[in-house]
Amino acid sequence: MPLLWISAAFILGILLAGLFKLTGFVWILLALVGIGLVVLQRRLNPSGGWIAWLPVPLGVLIISLCTGAVRWQLSQIEAGVNDLAWYNDRDRVVMIGMVIRPPDRREKSTLLTVRMRQILSPANSSPGFQPIKGNAILFLPPDGSWKYGDILKIHGIPLTPPEGEAFSYRAYLAQNGIFTLVRYPIAERIGNQSAVSIAGVLYRIRESAYQFVIRAYPQPEAGLLAGIVLGIDGKLPEDLEQDFKETGTTHILVISGFNIAVLAEALTVLFTRIRLRKWLALGLNILMIVAYTFMVGGDAPVVRAAIMGSVALIGRYLGRRSASINSLVFAAGMMCLINPNLPWSISFQLSFAATFGVIYFGDKLQTGFQSWLSGRLSNLTAQKIAKPVGEYFLITIAAQLTTLPLIAYHFQRISLSSFVTNIFILPVQPLIMILGGISILLGILLEPLGRLTALFAWGPLAYTGKVVTLLAEA
Repeated sequence: MPLLWISAAFILGILLAGLFKLTGFVWILLALVGIGLVVLQRRLNPSGGWIAWLPVPLGVLIISLCTGAVRWQLSQIEAGVNDLAWYNDRDRVVMIGMVIRPPDRREKSTLLTVRMRQILSPANSSPGFQPIKGNAILFLPPDGSWKYGDILKIHGIPLTPPEGEAFSYRAYLAQNGIFTLVRYPIAERIGNQSAVSIAGVLYRIRESAYQFVIRAYPQPEAGLLAGIVLGIDGKLPEDLEQDFKETGTTHILVISGFNIAVLAEALTVLFTRIRLRKWLALGLNILMIVAYTFMVGGDAPVVRAAIMGSVALIGRYLGRRSASINSLVFAAGMMCLINPNLPWSISFQLSFAATFGVIYFGDKLQTGFQSWLSGRLSNLTAQKIAKPVGEYFLITIAAQLTTLPLIAYHFQRISLSSFVTNIFILPVQPLIMILGGISILLGILLEPLGRLTALFAWGPLAYTGKVVTLLAEA
């Protein structure tokens, strides 16, 4: 329990510092007050706290809160001459950097995420290229053959991302450590380093997986599986993609904490049914989550969701729901310590909310449903009905309870049809993820076997698409 309170206070400190922009002096002064309270409590009342319902001393919580605030402020230090953002909105420069993610190919442009290494700028007093650090988004024409690992020489003007009114693109990029845009520069490939990197191998595996999907599945099921399991969006027919938007179900098309939470729960149910030993089941569950994270390319949102899911699993296997929640909040605190911009990340919020929903509401919903049935049917019949309903339906409802409010807040769109559609399609998502994932893994190793397994995954995919289309038209 102390871990939960200390971690929550740390995250709250980050949020307060970001919202109120107080000076560092204020937070340091408040931290000194917290230290004073701890010392005073140890002298006057060493056996217990001043506030009975607090499991940790009030002074410790104040110190933790101030630590979070100071951590956020340290992350906001202005860029120096060795940071790419320092050159924003100045002169035209020449940069050398590496493409660190697969290209985001769109209808009118291709977006590249590039980690800059060197810069040649009139703003530098020293001649020649100078070392530089920082990531940038490059907007390039849509017809380029760019790929992960390309080393580029770039001529262009670094720009500060726009704020926006309804949506701040600047804040969105900052959550991922990106503070610079370069619109339609002159870019020249001068090398490629993907062959020697783990990420390069991961992205090639995902590309192989996607190629198998489009060979083994018809459309629109291929595009649907690519989004749900591989995290590759933009592959659905436009009319079906619009149907997902109309029904408020686009969240299942991207990999987030919801996917990881549902996958972890489905694996837990599977290992329980085949009666694996407790710690063997835990190890296999985490191993499968790690393998899935690698298979989809290991992007930051997926890694965050995998960490949260794995830590929550460890707490759950300790035998108490409170241990799982403690582990979840502690994991969130540690991730925010590394990147204090995470509390504003939508993917981070969804990861936390989905995992929390499964932990906190999953068992409660299943127990409540079984009790309701027991009052109307025999205990044996109630158990037989409640078990599959809980495993395939109530767990997804538990994740939905905590993620839908966030989806409504961020996307300003939720309706009765959204809730109804989610009720109908969420229970089959574990089947899609498990059967689809197995077919993809087998397809990479031995395609005929993967195609055979794809027959079983096709049904839930087709069902999902048909339900979304029917309810969008209703």
